[in-house]
Amino acid sequence: IIVGSSYMATITFGIPRDYSRGIVTHFDETFPPEFDGKVSADEFTHTIRNINLFFSQAEALDSTSFFEGCFGCLTFYTLFLCYEDRYKKQMRELSRFITRENERVYRNKGIEWINPIENGLLRIDVLVLQNHIPGNI
Repeated sequence: IIVGSSYMATITFGIPRDYSRGIVTHFDETFPPEFDGKVSADEFTHTIRNINLFFSQAEALDSTSFFEGCFGCLTFYTLFLCYEDRYKKQMRELSRFITRENERVYRNKGIEWINPIENGLLRIDVLVLQNHIPGNI
């Protein structure tokens, strides 16, 4: 990350995926020690629970996902050239949510969440600026 014309040291850590729920995409909701003194537990909990909610809504098996799959198959998946399925819509909303949270809560504290799609949903990468002066990003 470049501020002005000098580089700032960063720490990157990951919030791991929680595989205890099977193949459903869900991230660990345990408060990371890297956030101590930087972010409140409530702010972290709000963010991580909403991220997990986006994935649970995107991956829900219901009549909508059934019909999207059936119509996709019947049209040799050309349907998805002009129709955005629920998963894509939810991932677009997730991206907007992470951007909003970074701007609203984390950026002024020298923290930035990275969309988990960028690393194959293995973890959520979080960048923490060292020696950050609040409001100077």
